[in-house]
Order: sequence, then C-alpha cells, then structure tokens
Amino acid sequence: MDEQVRVQFDADDVLALKGALDVLQSELKTGALSVHGVEREWLQAQAEEVAALVEKGAPQRVEWSRRAVWLWLHYADRALRLRGYVVGRPEANERFVRLYRKLKAAERQTDGWLGRIRRHLRRF
Repeated sequence: MDEQVRVQFDADDVLALKGALDVLQSELKTGALSVHGVEREWLQAQAEEVAALVEKGAPQRVEWSRRAVWLWLHYADRALRLRGYVVGRPEANERFVRLYRKLKAAERQTDGWLGRIRRHLRRF
C-alpha cells in the first residue's frame, strides 16, 4: 500500500486545487489524459474526492497517498501552464505556485526547516 501523507489546505489552496480539478475533469471528458499508466476509475475517484473537498471549503487537513499527491502536483502544474500566468492578477499565479510547493513538500514529506524542528521537539 502507498504511504499516506498529510496535507493542510487553506482557502487559496482550495481555489488553486479547483483549477487543477477543472483540468482533470476536462481531460476525463475528452479522454486525452496527460498521465499514463493510471486507471481511469482511480482518476475519477480522485476527481470526486477533490470536488467534495473544494465544495466543503477550507481550511482542511487531508491524508492522501503519495500517488494522489503526485497526481494533484501534476495537475496543479498543468493548470498553471494551460492557463498561463494571469496578466494583472499576481495573486492567482501565486496560488498555484503555493499549492505546487505545498504538494511538493508533502510528496517529500517535509515541511521545511520549521517542520523538522517541530518533529524533533515532539520526541521529547
């Protein structure tokens, strides 16, 4: 079984995740998937899970498999590239960049130097 990792989403992350979800849903509709070697049913289940998460709003803490984190990392990157940098809206661009960094950290299961210090202090 794939290792589980925790991810905390704030309101901006949920908005960026909605953009990634839109890209996945459009790929599922057209059948032109940008990921290979992944079952279509699993992708649909992931889309439903994230749609529920987006509908619920933020803040939320979820536990995802590394595989799911990798998938949403891919689609966050894809959403940013497909939409391009939004001219005149740097906050929209920053949302995708922050979500990408957060998912990348979750994939590596690190949360920076502060997280390493916290984990170290929890031992005592």
